[in-house]
Amino acid sequence: MPQQKKVLRARGFTLIELLVALVIVGLLAAVIFANVGNARERAVAAQMLADFEKIHNALILMAQANHIDRWWSDNDADPPTIPGNTTNPQTNPSIQWLIDNGGTTGLGRYLSKEPSIGIGNLYQYDRDGNDEFDPDDDGCDTDPADNGVIIQRTQMENYQNIFDIIDRAVDGGNEPTPELCGKIRFFNTTGGYVLVYMISKDGRF
Repeated sequence: MPQQKKVLRARGFTLIELLVALVIVGLLAAVIFANVGNARERAVAAQMLADFEKIHNALILMAQANHIDRWWSDNDADPPTIPGNTTNPQTNPSIQWLIDNGGTTGLGRYLSKEPSIGIGNLYQYDRDGNDEFDPDDDGCDTDPADNGVIIQRTQMENYQNIFDIIDRAVDGGNEPTPELCGKIRFFNTTGGYVLVYMISKDGRF
């Protein structure tokens, strides 16, 4: 007699098993995307902090080369001789403006690479008159931007996470009010959030 072959039917997934599998996949995807997002924010924050430091160093080199002994005020009637800021002083000049208008002795000569997170138009120099940051020397101020000498980065995206990362790296992240204390601060304007990098409490180097 011919040998009979048994035909085994493949067992399919039940609806419950499919739902459980979809839930597990969803949870794994959420974890993966959260980690990717955090990694991206950390990378953006690291590059942004590097941009601040490059701009700060370039401003110091430019000042030394041009025999400037104090940070200039962007609303002085007669600012010190700053390349690109003599005949046409700018209020809160962008770093890109200082690069483009400084000539051979301006900021572009000392900034080895343009700021990489957004063009230099997003970074601005600001010193309002003779205001002093932190007059009582407690590391904090009531005004986040209009005192001292700062570089600010406008049009911040994911501002809270990026600010927290940079603040922890620079200030330790343990100030009483991180937005108003330390070297790294931020504030909100009608144009969006602004990250502040303090470079001097007053007009002196």
